[in-house]
Amino acid sequence: ANYDLVTSIRETTDRAARGELKKTLSAVTFGGTFKERKKIEDPSGLACLDFDKVVDPGGLKELLKTSKYILACWLSPSGNGIKALAKVPLVISQGRYTEYYKGLLQHYAELNPDPSTKDINRLCFESYDPSLYLNLDSKVFDKRVISNFVEQKRSVENPISNHGEGATIRKICTWWKRKFGFY
Repeated sequence: ANYDLVTSIRETTDRAARGELKKTLSAVTFGGTFKERKKIEDPSGLACLDFDKVVDPGGLKELLKTSKYILACWLSPSGNGIKALAKVPLVISQGRYTEYYKGLLQHYAELNPDPSTKDINRLCFESYDPSLYLNLDSKVFDKRVISNFVEQKRSVENPISNHGEGATIRKICTWWKRKFGFY
């Protein structure tokens, strides 16, 4: 990884400038190799989870390291997120990949992974983390979520939860404190 560039991204406070710097990083599609980025030629059996705007990235990384499904995890280019790879069965269709990805989202739901990264051809920018975690003995996550319904979109008029934002945050803090003894 480009240590100097990633360091610049992490030190830049201007969001737009940080975004422009991030675009200059190399990127990889962990889902496999693609022809014209749309047609998969060789699936990898990997899914990349993204955890953004994390209050304690180191704590989340330590928590992910305890999961038998996590092959690798590392600090994101921004420095306030975590990327994590999980093994999934080899698939060649976006639909089947999404079923496994939704299973992963459900499995790690308490950790709030970004659901928008469900595409098999999703680009992931390189990063720098000298303490990248790697578990070559990780297990394949083989649980799928199959749904025949249209997902609801959250909006002010149509909230997914009945709880206000403050109540949700309090519930998360209570759970975290009970589970880990601190926050």
